[in-house]
Formats: sequence, C-alpha cells, structure tokens
Amino acid sequence: MLHFVYRMMAEGDTTLPADGMEAIPGSSPAACPRARVRLHARVTAIEPGADSVLLLVEGGEWLRAGVVVLATEGDAAAALTGLFSAPRPRPVACVYFCADCAAAGGAAPRPGR
Repeated sequence: MLHFVYRMMAEGDTTLPADGMEAIPGSSPAACPRARVRLHARVTAIEPGADSVLLLVEGGEWLRAGVVVLATEGDAAAALTGLFSAPRPRPVACVYFCADCAAAGGAAPRPGR
C-alpha cells in the first residue's frame, strides 16, 4: 500500500476544490450550461431508444434524454441497464493528505483545513 500511495503522489497532480469534495457535484451543471440537470431524482427504469433514452423517475414521471450519465453503485447500474452482472465488492482504501502551502499554480489552502 505504501508503494501505491507514493506512486499516486509522484505520477500526477491531485487537487481538490477549495470547498472540498462536496463542491465537485455542484460544479458539474455549471460545466455544462446547455445541459438540463435534475438532482435528487431516483431513476427506477431505463428504456434506450434509437435517438434518445427514456427514464422513469420515482413517482411515475418519464423523462427523455439524448445523453444519460449513470452515476450509481455497480449493482444498481446492473439492475437498471441489464447490460452486465453486478460487480463483486472488493476492498478499498482511502488516503488523505494535507499541505501547508498550495501546489504550483493552485490556490492556497483555507485556514483550519
């Protein structure tokens, strides 16, 4: 694990928004201003068509979309799409780092973080 962590740190730049990980999903709609984004809508069925996708949202509303980003757990994605079997769980590790100064070209860390 030590070699893996050092390799991650050595091979690339890893940064987070100044407001932390929680700011990432909020920035997605802003990055695609022409896209219509609906949050907190649980999809219960997906029906692909020739030029669009129909989504059944909990409560019975059908939505039509040209493109769908399916961001959910593997078992839920498997159940919704029927394209693959649910993946087996595997162990993971999460590693956090904190710096006293900003990376080259980055913003300075906020006090107290």
